Amino acid sequence: MRLSREKLLEYLILYGLTPTLFLVKSYQVVTFLIVALFCYDIIRRKDWSVFNDTIFKIFSFWCLYLLISAFWAVEPRFAVSGAFELFVWCLLYLAIRSTITTKEQIEKFFMFQAYMVLFVTFNSVMQAVVGINMFGVHIDSSRVTDLVTERRTIGHILPIYLGLFGAMLAIPSKNVKQYLLFACALIGLLVTLPLTGT
Repeated sequence: MRLSREKLLEYLILYGLTPTLFLVKSYQVVTFLIVALFCYDIIRRKDWSVFNDTIFKIFSFWCLYLLISAFWAVEPRFAVSGAFELFVWCLLYLAIRSTITTKEQIEKFFMFQAYMVLFVTFNSVMQAVVGINMFGVHIDSSRVTDLVTERRTIGHILPIYLGLFGAMLAIPSKNVKQYLLFACALIGLLVTLPLTGT
């Protein structure tokens, strides 16, 4: 079975991006791959209508403003790198919005997010109780750490999921298993956040 570019892009978005957010800065590599594949497909198909997205336009103008502000900035390179980084995130948003379009894909995405949060929760609780996580990282000053390093960035990533799972529980027509999964993920977040010291 040959993996097409479209399927590779879908798998990177559905299953590759989220885990890398918890693994140091590997998300930058996956983000670059997603954006590169997406831009290649856009250029190959000459489908410029994808850029007519309102949110993309707003953030693109913000990137342009940041780029122009480099002329009067004390450190122009920071303004330029900030504009470039924000534009890459804009392209990532566009890639996700253009690729994950069916109800099945959206459900897979949210289910995977829930499983990922439950995995991080289990790892954090294990580290808090035993003093070491599944990857051999020791607890740091009675606060749980990231999955593979002693940094504590998960406390800044996990709050994003509070709104996500809260909203998923509020949406009607989910089956009981999905409600239980999202409820467990939400409870896991509420357990893990205090352990991170956030």
